[in-house]
Amino acid sequence: MKDIVVIGNPEIVEPFRAAGAHVEVVYTEAESEEALTKHIKEGTRLVFLEEVYFKYNIKLIMENREKLFPTIIPIPGRGAEGYALERLRLLIRKAVGADIF
Repeated sequence: MKDIVVIGNPEIVEPFRAAGAHVEVVYTEAESEEALTKHIKEGTRLVFLEEVYFKYNIKLIMENREKLFPTIIPIPGRGAEGYALERLRLLIRKAVGADIF
């Protein structure tokens, strides 16, 4: 089991490798679904998922939202529509108690 996993295209996920996260490079929506399913089954604690793939996997994410792990957080990437950034903003506001953006 890995604590932190980042799933997405190489240009998005590779910088996370330097921070010690496990990265899963994917190129298609089907590959992202396979990687996410694997990490849900393994009990990975935190999954950062590129926004494009987050939207594609929303059904899988919603089916597993009641589980303690993993926490799945969208991150901005190519073709981002701003959903991931707004979601991160809300999570930070909830954790810190103020909007720091």
